[in-house]
Amino acid sequence: MKIAIVSSLHGGVGTFVTNLVEELANYVDFIGLYTKADPKRAIYLKNLPKNVKIIFAEKDELSFWIKLFFRIPQLSKYDMVHVIAPISFFQMFLLDWLWGTPIIFTTHGPSLFQEFRIFSKAWLYINLLEDLSQKLMMKIAKKTITISREVQRRVLNRYGMAPEVIYHGVNQQHFRFNDDHRDAIRKSLGIGEEEYLALFVGPLWKHKDILTLIEAIPKVLENNRKVKFLIIGRGSDYKRMMQKIDNLNINDYVITLEYVEDVAPYYSAADIFVMPSVKEEFGLVYVEAMACGLPVIAVNGHVVPEVVGDAGLLFEPRNSDDLADKIIELINNKELYEKLKRKGLERAKRFTWEKAAKQYYEIYKEVLNRR
Repeated sequence: MKIAIVSSLHGGVGTFVTNLVEELANYVDFIGLYTKADPKRAIYLKNLPKNVKIIFAEKDELSFWIKLFFRIPQLSKYDMVHVIAPISFFQMFLLDWLWGTPIIFTTHGPSLFQEFRIFSKAWLYINLLEDLSQKLMMKIAKKTITISREVQRRVLNRYGMAPEVIYHGVNQQHFRFNDDHRDAIRKSLGIGEEEYLALFVGPLWKHKDILTLIEAIPKVLENNRKVKFLIIGRGSDYKRMMQKIDNLNINDYVITLEYVEDVAPYYSAADIFVMPSVKEEFGLVYVEAMACGLPVIAVNGHVVPEVVGDAGLLFEPRNSDDLADKIIELINNKELYEKLKRKGLERAKRFTWEKAAKQYYEIYKEVLNRR
């Protein structure tokens, strides 16, 4: 079986694609990757299985779209095309119309613009085009898959179709607690043995709501001065975050890193994982944190109850006082801390890339058998 995968390799989608491909390679004969990614920064392109080939990796949307257009005849040679880039609808329409090549589509849900109006006007047309492309892609796809029941609900409400759910996974060998990583990272950050380290990982977009975490810090410090906060990420709210840190005079307690090549050692270095995001499609970071033995504090809403369940403490969205109370509770209650740690480790085992790849492979076979 020869499969083509058409996708971006940025952010969480890049993590999804590369981990899925690594496991899918055990089931299929060949995988061709048609991607939008910066080859110089796409760490995902390293050490791919031998039967996986990068056909191209274009940096920008237009170059990707044009190059994909001229590769349509090549795509027709595959048994199936798995699309994770809805903006490529036009090429997939021609592929389906002219050659009848089966198309599988994985949607990460309607654009956040539709629900939050969080993007600038410059993004309006791009988001509307992507929204239309998603709807049309679902019409031509032989099967549409999404990544959580929460997204399934949103897709049903938006487009009137309910895709099948296949959860993301976590690389259990890579994301696990490591004493050496803990010691090395904490030493490099200047974190003492007696200090607690709360960790945030993610792009600093508005819906990630990093400002609520920053606003919670003074209340936490009133209770315990031996707490530090590590923020890993960059994005549109970075400057506002740094200004808020200055205004609250908490610079000595907040460490910011805009980018790290491998986040896994930082999970080992931390004691608590905090994610104030008000909207996630799946939230790989929740599972990565739980797999590394970190109790999770997250918003009570969207996908969190589905993914984290009772393995974390949930707080009211955008409520910095409630978030601070949950951090304080977790630091002061050792029994609760150990309980959530154990539950998180067990819950993380439910989400594996091996399981996801097998489910996708079964769908590939099902679709091909219907031809």
